[in-house]
Amino acid sequence: MNRLSKCVFTAFACLLLGFSATPCPAQDASPLLHAGLLGYTGDIEDEAMLLSPAAIGQVFGGGTSGSQPRSGLDLRLGWSHFKNDIMEHTYGSVPFIGFGYTNNISETLSSRASLDLAFGDGDGFDDLSLFMMPVKASLLLHPVIQDTNQGYFKPYIGAGLDLSYILETNGWDDIDGWGFGLHLLLGVEVVIGHFALGLELGYSAVESRFDTEFGSGSFDTGGLSILFNMGFGF
Repeated sequence: MNRLSKCVFTAFACLLLGFSATPCPAQDASPLLHAGLLGYTGDIEDEAMLLSPAAIGQVFGGGTSGSQPRSGLDLRLGWSHFKNDIMEHTYGSVPFIGFGYTNNISETLSSRASLDLAFGDGDGFDDLSLFMMPVKASLLLHPVIQDTNQGYFKPYIGAGLDLSYILETNGWDDIDGWGFGLHLLLGVEVVIGHFALGLELGYSAVESRFDTEFGSGSFDTGGLSILFNMGFGF
């Protein structure tokens, strides 16, 4: 009697779970079983008991999970302000344009490489111009993004390394140099499908060295930047 009650209970549980799944042909049996079940009804109780682990996975294995943030290319447009008072007074807000590539590492971590081109004109100096080319490598930390078909906000913080080339032309002489430093950033993106729009604030400290016929020197060419990005994921 005890053996019979176990068989009845097992069969009843399998039938009850089966109503929530899609029918498909079973092995060596009529289509009584459904997708995800790894056994078939037989005459032996041990064979019927094989259904239990698969049935549990069918019911409890499909919970909501975080989705991977997008990977893709970014178009960048923004303005920079120098920390150095002389550079800030001379050039003011320097516009830049560039591109970047973002790659997913995990649900909460991404890496990004970017290259920007900045151009400035001296305020009150007709022959004075500035060119900068910062190259940045960043790690971005963001919250887990839940699966959604309606789009989502992705706030993030990040930090990384800067390698920057800077050239100043004054009409009769060129002064150029390379700088190396660090940056911090804070941003947010609105992502809809494979398209994203974002706003980002960055702060950098970049020590640049210059060699001229009058000697050499170095000073901080970093500062505060604000940029808008347009992303295309894949």
